[in-house]
Amino acid sequence: MDETNGGRVLLPWSELRAAVALIGARFPDPEAERSRLVLARRYLAEAAELERALEGHLRCALVDHSGSTGAHSLAEATERLFGALAGFAARVSELAEGCRALGVEPAGAPAPARAQDAASRRLHVM
Repeated sequence: MDETNGGRVLLPWSELRAAVALIGARFPDPEAERSRLVLARRYLAEAAELERALEGHLRCALVDHSGSTGAHSLAEATERLFGALAGFAARVSELAEGCRALGVEPAGAPAPARAQDAASRRLHVM
């Protein structure tokens, strides 16, 4: 597990909104559009990796939960999941920075489905 950040992954809602804005933006300038595409493809690759890691973790947890051990290790799947979460959060931050650099303003996106207070709008994995 990555302990550089105290073993935590932080994904601010504002950065996720900025990432979404950049993915949906289009630029007439070819260089700006090329930059946007590179960032968006990195994000999509990381999101796909997160999906695979979450699926593997879920599969291992369901098997272990039922009282048997499967062919795969839940501990290893958990390590992969944490790495994928960290990678995804890093990509979102990269897109948010690209959003600022390219002058894209995030739209007034609605709050998350289970909006409570501002602290709930951040993903914390410890």
